[in-house]
Amino acid sequence: MFQRRIIILLVLATAFVFMAGSLLFGGVPQYSPPKIFKTPLTHEAHEAPPTAKDGGPLYITITETGGSHDEVVAALVHSFGSQRNAVIDLYQLLPRYRIVDIMQSFTLSNPLPKPKGPSEFINHGVKERRPDIFVAGTCELDLKTFSAQLTTLLADRKTFMFCIIHHSDRWADEKLGLEEAVRPWVEAGMVEFLTLSPHTANFLKEYSIKKWKTTTKPVVRSLVPVFPVPLPAVPAGNGIDKEELSFGLQGDYDPSRRDYNNIFIRLKDFLKNGGSSANSAGSLDESNDRNVTMHLLGHGKHPDVPAEVQAHVKFDEQLDYQTYYSIISRTFALLPAFASKEYLDRKASSSVPASLIGGVPLVATQSIVDAYSYLDRDVVWLQGDNEKDLDVVGRILEMGPKERRKKKELVRRKCATIVDSNVKEVEGWISAVLEKMKR
Repeated sequence: MFQRRIIILLVLATAFVFMAGSLLFGGVPQYSPPKIFKTPLTHEAHEAPPTAKDGGPLYITITETGGSHDEVVAALVHSFGSQRNAVIDLYQLLPRYRIVDIMQSFTLSNPLPKPKGPSEFINHGVKERRPDIFVAGTCELDLKTFSAQLTTLLADRKTFMFCIIHHSDRWADEKLGLEEAVRPWVEAGMVEFLTLSPHTANFLKEYSIKKWKTTTKPVVRSLVPVFPVPLPAVPAGNGIDKEELSFGLQGDYDPSRRDYNNIFIRLKDFLKNGGSSANSAGSLDESNDRNVTMHLLGHGKHPDVPAEVQAHVKFDEQLDYQTYYSIISRTFALLPAFASKEYLDRKASSSVPASLIGGVPLVATQSIVDAYSYLDRDVVWLQGDNEKDLDVVGRILEMGPKERRKKKELVRRKCATIVDSNVKEVEGWISAVLEKMKR
């Protein structure tokens, strides 16, 4: 009898605990991932995922197989990932210098997942989720790296490709086989070409494509590779909020690109003479400090720096992108180092968009402004026909802090305008191609 009572009490106690738990916690919650991220393993075993064409998510795949185009990838992620219902799959060979942190800080339609390697797209990308839009971020390489996968996508006629051009001249070289690789997409009307500046778009159309065998002329556009980065506020004046009097030189430290002996002599003159031979009226708007610093933002073997200017020369290298752009933003001018004149007709320099992203005016000739026509005179320090870039630096030092601040604020506004314009332009391009694929 005693044992029966013990058993009954245990049963009653267990039932009470179960009922109490149910009342307090509402039972065991069942987790179900959001529909937008449910990914079928294969098209054969599951229904095809919804696309933007039937009101569902817009699946966009972005690839980069060169390992050195972080800023271009970031611009593509922001411009395409900001589209309504966009879901980005990014396959990037080598994300460097914490560019992923910047990309994941973007306000996109859906959070950006961690990038995968190109091999993941080769092995699983097409099987797991067919993209509506395929953005070949390094098109010269991606066409060959993903040859089999692109053949499959083209056969389905349900994916449109945007081919990002880095070397407009290479598309004229028959030996490289680029035209042959992209020709099926061109003749199917399923690809458009995006260069990284207006002048390279013109070179591609007027030189390279005219040498192609196909008679079908593709659409060629340009996209400015800029994106939003949190920057320190522009200093408001003197005291603790005083500007850092510095300028930046970007690029390889190779002495064949720049005459460093002359650069250090000019820097010494700036320090000795208070920045210039005479102060202009503009310098009277605020106290004008002349403790000038030169930032060398690049890589390579350091040039020898004379002892008298060593304290005023900073080598900024191996920086993460947030730090890099923050340093640029504190300077009053950025001097580009174009390795050749090809950056004015067939190649796009990274220095030009870097100045916009960092919110600092570029020292630019009229030829640079003409080639990179998204710039204008208001957002650059225009170099005269008879001036060298360091002559312009000397002229800027004659100005007052207010004048330099005003120019920097214009650059920041210009960059924000272009970032917004990129998103709107991509929206128009995608809408047009999706409508085209419905027919």
